[in-house]
Parts: sequence; structure tokens; C-alpha cells
Amino acid sequence: MEPMIDRIGGEPQVQLLVNHFYDLIETLPQGAVIMAMHQRGHGLAHVRPEQFNFLCGFFGGRRYYHELHGHMNLREIHAHVEIRKQDAGGRSWRRSAGRR
Repeated sequence: MEPMIDRIGGEPQVQLLVNHFYDLIETLPQGAVIMAMHQRGHGLAHVRPEQFNFLCGFFGGRRYYHELHGHMNLREIHAHVEIRKQDAGGRSWRRSAGRR
């Protein structure tokens, strides 16, 4: 079976997905919780490139994130910021992710 990354159009489509998602997170009221978490963490400058790096590997492509950081463990990736249950399970980010 063809890797997901190839089925969705390769790395250019992953970049479009990441940019669209964070454009929504940065502009919609529903993205405020995620924006606040990033501000408490490493800030916003690294978010888009790191999300691209992670998702390429997650979708079966080159594992850029693993090459740079030696792992793809979500708990370790987010260890620097407190993610409360209401943040992780909230509807805000899911609503944003579902927008077109």
C-alpha cells in the first residue's frame, strides 16, 4: 500500500495542511487555547516547521523530526508545556482542524 504522504500529494500537501491549520489557529477565536499553550512553551516561531517535520514522518514519509530530535514521542515533544485535559480534549482545536 502506498504511504499516506504519497496518497495526499506528498510534502507540498503536508506543508499546505500545516499552514492552513496554523492560519486558522492564529486567527480564529477557537484557536486561542492552542495559541496560549504555544506562548507558554517555545513560542510560535518553531511551530510550523516542526509540525511539518513531524507530520511527514507520521504520514509515512521522511522522518525529519526523528532525524533532528531522535524520537517522535508526543509526550516528550510536549513535555515543556502543561497540556490540561480540557486543552487536549476540548472542542476548540477540533473545530479549527475541521474548518476549510
